[in-house]
Amino acid sequence: MGNVWQVVDAYGDVGFVRAAGAVLPEGAEPIEPHLAALEVPAWFPSEEPDRERVDLLSELCAAGAGIVSLDAARELDLLRERVAELLRTGCILAFRGPPPRAPEARRPLEVPPPVQPSPKAPDVVHALVGVIQVDFTANHAVERDSLGNFASPEWLSTRQAADQSPVCYVRGARVPLAVVLRVLRPPTGTESVQLRGRAMAGGVTLEWTCTVSVSPGSVDVSTPSMTSSAPLPNVVACYDPLTIAWEANAAGTGWVGAGTTAHLVYAVLGAPAGTVHWTLVDISCRAAQGETTEGRVVSQSFAPFATRALTRKRDGVGLTYWNPNTTTCTNTRLLLASADGSGQCGSWAEFFIDMLKVHGITSADKVVVVVTVPAWTSGSQGFLVKNWQWNAATQPAPWTHRMWTDVVNLPGIPGQRNPEPPPAFFNHFIVVHGGQLYDPSYGGGPFADAATWETGAIDGLFAAALAGYPKSSNPQALVQLWNMRTNARI
Repeated sequence: MGNVWQVVDAYGDVGFVRAAGAVLPEGAEPIEPHLAALEVPAWFPSEEPDRERVDLLSELCAAGAGIVSLDAARELDLLRERVAELLRTGCILAFRGPPPRAPEARRPLEVPPPVQPSPKAPDVVHALVGVIQVDFTANHAVERDSLGNFASPEWLSTRQAADQSPVCYVRGARVPLAVVLRVLRPPTGTESVQLRGRAMAGGVTLEWTCTVSVSPGSVDVSTPSMTSSAPLPNVVACYDPLTIAWEANAAGTGWVGAGTTAHLVYAVLGAPAGTVHWTLVDISCRAAQGETTEGRVVSQSFAPFATRALTRKRDGVGLTYWNPNTTTCTNTRLLLASADGSGQCGSWAEFFIDMLKVHGITSADKVVVVVTVPAWTSGSQGFLVKNWQWNAATQPAPWTHRMWTDVVNLPGIPGQRNPEPPPAFFNHFIVVHGGQLYDPSYGGGPFADAATWETGAIDGLFAAALAGYPKSSNPQALVQLWNMRTNARI
């Protein structure tokens, strides 16, 4: 390499042969820097170049240097010009490798046959599923206000939100359910699909999980029963809605959404001791939200009665007391079934008692108010419900006033959706629980005892067309209260 002039730059060594007396052209270094440390072929002539020799040397240099360019034709033209210039000045551009024979150097490069790609494997498609049905189990059936129990399954994708079935569990219970999945995109092969659903209930995360097998021909796939990872909070509650977000993981490819289902879920205090009428469980669970004791559930469940604006859940009809005054409903079922939503006092007393039974509370009793039991059964004497105006007496004691003239009815105590219920009765029904009295028909209570209730409700007595015993001047008890379960006087 003693006769090779070298330039070192970022590309390595660039070599030129220096002929006797030859002068390197100015700027030779940067022209072909990629032809590094090339050896000189002794056979190559140094006389005036002709086109054939320039082409040969250019091709040899290009092949030896491994020129790769997006514009190879122009690169080769530039290389030819440079080779011709170097040859004219007496310098021969060197290249690496043994000197090939000229004919071989000029032979066109053989083009290898194209490589045939291997047959493409069919694309793998994984299942895509969506929840179309949710079926709760171990729950307490909710009755649709005299129309029969709600349908199961409780949730279907084909139903409107208002038509989905409510669900009832005892507080603190775990929630088992099963799901039906619609295969929206079948897989290319049978594969396992994980499913999970998550919901928040009063700050507690509930999760349901399972694994199902989905085949190319699957249309709908049913899951096994899944039980929530945690129990419902240990309080009375109405979860409206309990929203479950469903996700699926097909063959471990990652979790994707599988739909969202919304449910109306009631959590009652204890196992129901009677029919879970929809209106009763809805009113009480909303009113007693967060409660954990019987006493608080009773008092909070009664609170909405004081508004005198209760509504039947199934159709939004307002529930009334003697409005219209032709009502014949005397129990809960009749009140819930009546077209006008009107009931007598007996139906309202049982309405409250049955509401408490929804929560497993059986210690509330129906109480009948009468002047005396014989007077009630014979229809001979009754009582005047506040308010009445007592004018001057015109008759001998004890029935001192003529009805409607000597004693005049005034605006009285409003009842359920009725500002002026009938002003006189032979009997009335209220409720006793824990020694306290509740009057659901009027939304009154709790009253500490019979005397307190009577003072607030009764204005006197009547017998046929006469009245007497105005309460304002007769502090003694005018009526009797009897527990209808024990047949004991209160």
